Amino acid sequence: MITIDAERLADAVAKSQGERTGARLRFAEWDGGDAYTCLEGLSGVVSFGQPVWAEVVMAEPKSLTPTAVASLPLARDTSLVLVVGSPGQAVASCGQPSTECCVSMLEAEGVRRIVDAYVRREDAFERVKVNVVPYRAALYERRRGILETPVLEGKKVCVLGLGTGGAHVAVELAKSGVGSFMLVDDDRLEVGNVVRHSCGLADVGRYKTKAVADLLRGKNPYANVSTHEIRADWDIRDQVESLIRHSDLVICATDSRESKLLVNRLSVIAGVTAIYGGAFRRAYGGQVFVVRPGATPCYQCFVQNLPEMAANQEISGPEEAEGIAYSDRPVPVEPGLSIDVAPICTMVAKIAVVELLRGIPTTLSTLYDDLKFPWYMWVNRREPDTDFAVLATLDSPDRMSVLRWYGVNLERDSNCPVCGESSGANGAIPENPSSPPLEAL
Repeated sequence: MITIDAERLADAVAKSQGERTGARLRFAEWDGGDAYTCLEGLSGVVSFGQPVWAEVVMAEPKSLTPTAVASLPLARDTSLVLVVGSPGQAVASCGQPSTECCVSMLEAEGVRRIVDAYVRREDAFERVKVNVVPYRAALYERRRGILETPVLEGKKVCVLGLGTGGAHVAVELAKSGVGSFMLVDDDRLEVGNVVRHSCGLADVGRYKTKAVADLLRGKNPYANVSTHEIRADWDIRDQVESLIRHSDLVICATDSRESKLLVNRLSVIAGVTAIYGGAFRRAYGGQVFVVRPGATPCYQCFVQNLPEMAANQEISGPEEAEGIAYSDRPVPVEPGLSIDVAPICTMVAKIAVVELLRGIPTTLSTLYDDLKFPWYMWVNRREPDTDFAVLATLDSPDRMSVLRWYGVNLERDSNCPVCGESSGANGAIPENPSSPPLEAL
């Protein structure tokens, strides 16, 4: 089976008019030659597929046979041949009942054409089924009625931090129809990341931004994705501020308190809603914090008023995690970490979609009554030596228990240096050494 986007094939046909052999297209070969997908116009990366070349031939399908195709002046590395002709030749060229025909139809600018295909097998060509798919229409048709696709298509989201959580959220938003992304991270993917990350071993060594950008384009080839291999810190404040100001929503999944405070300050100044997701150490739970400038507490309010949450129950990165793992306490077996992080990622993505649609009548409008809190908490298990060790079991409907989301209402801090009554929102906020940063998703 050969699959190609109708728009891409139409472009190739336009370039091939009047030529016996025309445009060349890159395809990926899958499963030992069982399937081929066109890469032109999509991601430039072939994950595990073998890259091969195809040529577009303008001819009546009935005039060609496998032998005739082999005699064409094709490039030596051509593995696929797409024969594009005029309508009315399908049944005659196939030699089989029309319901079993291998050909497909291409319709562009009011003209319908027959498309046939051949694959090189050693020194001969074999006729195979071809599927011409209008990708754009097919993508949007499946979502219509579930999300307001035209609205989300015009939305731009800035994702800072492309680790497990940031990557997962970005992919979900692309699947939901968001049309533009700005991806910010200066890290490269390592082998140890792959077990929980959306990207795979084929992406090891690449910038996370670049690898995730390919994932997004793989879900929606029409998404506009820009990548920025930078770390969000005060040294490049102007650059980070520009990205935030040009976005409709910020997803902050960075791995340091300093970067979160910076993003918080710049988002409040710009009036852009920001969502912060974090997992507790060993992923026994997590939380999502939503900052709607002028309407909810900001992230700095949260840090100042609940420092014990950060200090006692969360860690920031490898050094602190190593300290826990190599202490004199035994390290427990922790299977399913990716599963434990997934609910937090999904909640961030869900809130993000609702925020992007805020003010627009949709089928999700009823969620505004449910997702009205600035802080949401989730606990995967009753972790010993934490405040959550004494939670009720799941069959206790009247008490807080595991595997449930809880919305927590917080008031804005009038003395907050970022969003308080006398805030100038124009200077750095010093770290509280007793409050280590939240662990990014």
